[in-house]
Amino acid sequence: MCEHIVAADIYCELDAAGISYRMIESRGVLAYVDGRRGDNGRCVVLYADEYYWDKVLCLTTSLATDADFEGRLYVFFPSDKFAGALAASLFDSHDVVAAVMPTENFSLKQGEVLFCPGKMQASRDVLRVKITPEQVGGATIANNHVVSALSELALRVDSFGGEDCRVLLNDVEAKAEYYPVPHCADFRATIYCLKEGVRESVRSMILGAVAELQYKYDVAVEATVIPCEPCVENDLQLTYEAMLYAREEGYVVHDGDAEFSSHPFGYVAEHYPSLMYYCGVGDHTDCRELAAVIVKNILNK
Repeated sequence: MCEHIVAADIYCELDAAGISYRMIESRGVLAYVDGRRGDNGRCVVLYADEYYWDKVLCLTTSLATDADFEGRLYVFFPSDKFAGALAASLFDSHDVVAAVMPTENFSLKQGEVLFCPGKMQASRDVLRVKITPEQVGGATIANNHVVSALSELALRVDSFGGEDCRVLLNDVEAKAEYYPVPHCADFRATIYCLKEGVRESVRSMILGAVAELQYKYDVAVEATVIPCEPCVENDLQLTYEAMLYAREEGYVVHDGDAEFSSHPFGYVAEHYPSLMYYCGVGDHTDCRELAAVIVKNILNK
C-alpha cells in the first residue's frame, strides 16, 4: 500500500504539513503528531487500512493543524507485505493506550458505522502439503496410494471446520509425468480460527492425521502450517465508548458479528488495546470526523 505512487503521495502530504515521520524497514511509514495540550506519556496508533489510507492521510494533516489533544498520535501506513508486530520501542517510551483502524464497508450507507465488540476477525494459517511415495519401484508406481492419501487428508482437513473454524482448500493437484499413476500430489489450505485454542487444536490434528496416513499408505507427507495474521479482538471499553461517540455525532450505529476473514491489523491488535470498525462513505462524508472524535477522546481521558 505504501509503495510507488501511493508512498510518494504520503511523503508529499506529510512534508507539506510539516509532520515528522520515519520509514520502518519491511513495515511501512510511521508518522506522529504531538497534541498541543502537552505530553502525558500516552499515545494512540491510527492504522491506515489499504482501503482508507487516503482518508487517514487527510485526517492526519488536519489533526496536525488542530491538535486539540494530550499526548501523541502515531499514524501507521503499512507496506503491502506488512507482517509482524510493531515494537513498543517505535513509540518513544509512550504508552500505547489504543490502536484504532477505521475502514470502509460497501454494504454500509453514508452516515452508518458498524462496530463489533470483542472478537472481530479470525486468525489465519496456511497449510501446505506434499505427498510422495516412500520408495519408487514397480509396486509403488502401479498403485494409487499417493492419490488415496491426498484424498483422505484433504477430506480430514476440510472436516476440521466448525463453529469457530473455517477451512478453505486450494490448489489440489496430483501429478503423473512418467508413471501410469500420480506419484506426487500437493494441496494448500487456508485455515481461519476465531479462538486461539481451536487454532492450536487444528494444528495438532493436522500433524496427527499426517502421521497416521504416512503409516497407512506408506507415503511421505511434508506438511507445513504457516502462521499468518492473529485474530483482531476489539477492546470492549474502547468499542462501547466509540459506539456512544458515534451516536452522539448522529451516525447510525450497527452491532456486527465476528467474521471468518483476517487482516494484518491483527499483528497490532495482538499487542495493544484495539478498535477496528467499518464505516459507510459518500459524497458528503467519509467518517474522518468520527475518527478524530474517537482518537481525541481516547487521548484526553
